[in-house]
Amino acid sequence: MRLFPIVFLLVACDTSVDQSQACAEWVSCIDARDAQLGITTDNDRFQLGGDCWGNPEIGELCDKACIAGLDQMRTAYDDLPEACL
Repeated sequence: MRLFPIVFLLVACDTSVDQSQACAEWVSCIDARDAQLGITTDNDRFQLGGDCWGNPEIGELCDKACIAGLDQMRTAYDDLPEACL
């Protein structure tokens, strides 16, 4: 039972957060736009399990970035795929 305190501390210290809805939409939009344009965008940090979801503070910043990114995409482009609308 010596491992119990260690396991308890590791679980108790987990500060990860779930991927936000805005970032799930952002990832879908970027993936669809990449397919439309034949390019690849590195958006790993925003994906489920990405660096954005390691703690609440970073998660909040990433969520704001995804919201702003979606707004900007919708304003800047008329030919967006359905996933971006």
